[in-house]
Amino acid sequence: MSFSPLERLERTALSIASKNGAVLDLTNSSLSIDLQLSITEHLTVNGSDIVVVGPSDPSLIQRISESVGSQGRMIVNDPNYSAENCKILSSGYGDFRTKAEFITNYLIANTLSDVAAYQQLEQALSEQRLKDPVIQNDTIDSVFLGDTLNLGLKDTSQEILSEAFRVLRRGGKLLLTIVLTDEELTHNELPLTTNNHHIQFIPQEKEIFKLLETAGFYGMSIVWRETLPYKVVAGRELRRFVIEAYKGKQGVCLDQGHAVIYKGPWSEVVDDDGHRFPRGERMAVCAKTYEIMTKAPYSEHFIGVLPYLEIPLDQAPLFDCNTPLVRDPAVTKGIKSVFDTAGGSCDPSTGCC
Repeated sequence: MSFSPLERLERTALSIASKNGAVLDLTNSSLSIDLQLSITEHLTVNGSDIVVVGPSDPSLIQRISESVGSQGRMIVNDPNYSAENCKILSSGYGDFRTKAEFITNYLIANTLSDVAAYQQLEQALSEQRLKDPVIQNDTIDSVFLGDTLNLGLKDTSQEILSEAFRVLRRGGKLLLTIVLTDEELTHNELPLTTNNHHIQFIPQEKEIFKLLETAGFYGMSIVWRETLPYKVVAGRELRRFVIEAYKGKQGVCLDQGHAVIYKGPWSEVVDDDGHRFPRGERMAVCAKTYEIMTKAPYSEHFIGVLPYLEIPLDQAPLFDCNTPLVRDPAVTKGIKSVFDTAGGSCDPSTGCC
């Protein structure tokens, strides 16, 4: 592969910085156009409900707002942003529970004169957050986290991901920009300050997927990666990535006779729950997995095979997730019943399917 003179210079500078453990700052104060386009392309659908979290670029928020359109709803969780075309959450980043007006009204009606009064406020706020969160469960189509996970500690990042999972509808998408490191950073190298942002947590490139999986997401993918590092610190290269993930694999596994065929080009692929899909084979799947495999991000890679005579869900047997089976064409054609092959050993609590 041939490189332009500029590319050779960039690679030489990166090599020197890595060998010498030098600090190389390539931070840009604004998001690149191709990054903004990647975010809006993977995030927005006209008429959808979207939550934008974090210190976002105003031009990016404008792009998202235009893509959502007048039929959609956009909520911005950034106290430093103001606009007439969206709702603003002034609570902490990723706090989709606290109602600022609840606190204001409580303080107007009650005087905090001692510790007992403060504890009563905490109790009242805890009840509000639990019973009447500002964003209800399963009500949002997409959540966008703009470098938000880098701003808190690891535990805080996990809490933010769990909250994003809570508010997303089944089939909803999480999209996030995050600075990742190619090698582990030491405590001496954190925190970092860039663009007036205090970065406390920078996961390794593979670690972010474990955090997403712990929160309950599936179908995680890298959809954009910065060509040049965001920064080089002690030889570690920090880059901004765009990651997408989905909600919807939870639930019982019932067998209605569905199958999917993996198109290729790989000889075999494995999903987040350990299901194996050899290329070209008609693999038996439960109704829930069939729905997942025939939607993004999997649909372009699989062919869905519906049974001619589908058993109603309320009559379908449990799917035997522990035995990877090739679906008998006779089941698809209705010659043989799924009851003849049902294993019934799938316990939803095991996460086997």
